Amino acid sequence: MGKRILIVDDDPETAQLIEITLRKFIDDFFIYSAEDGEAAIATVELLIDAGTSPDITIMDLRMPKMDGIQCTRLLTELGVSNIHILSAFLEPEMIESADEAGAAAIMDKGEGYTRIATKIADNLRGR
Repeated sequence: MGKRILIVDDDPETAQLIEITLRKFIDDFFIYSAEDGEAAIATVELLIDAGTSPDITIMDLRMPKMDGIQCTRLLTELGVSNIHILSAFLEPEMIESADEAGAAAIMDKGEGYTRIATKIADNLRGR
């Protein structure tokens, strides 16, 4: 069974770019996308009801309805781990808040999608 990747970002192109780039490094995965924190919580609840959860979650910080910090906190309370913040706006206060909310790592969108996909693939391989 493939790895489950949840991408939470209000820009649908981000999920598409990550998926396309990831296919260069791994091929056995499923992408679940959510455009805001509320949709992410609903998606995870469905996965949990089905007896599973994301192997890795890629979380934007600035989104409508529910931001990435609050969503990370709630997902952590649901038992989801391995949440990685991916944002273009990495301010020290946000980084500290993300860490306190339960984020496992923080990635800068400015690194480029190849570097981001490499980090995700390495994480899924246990490196």
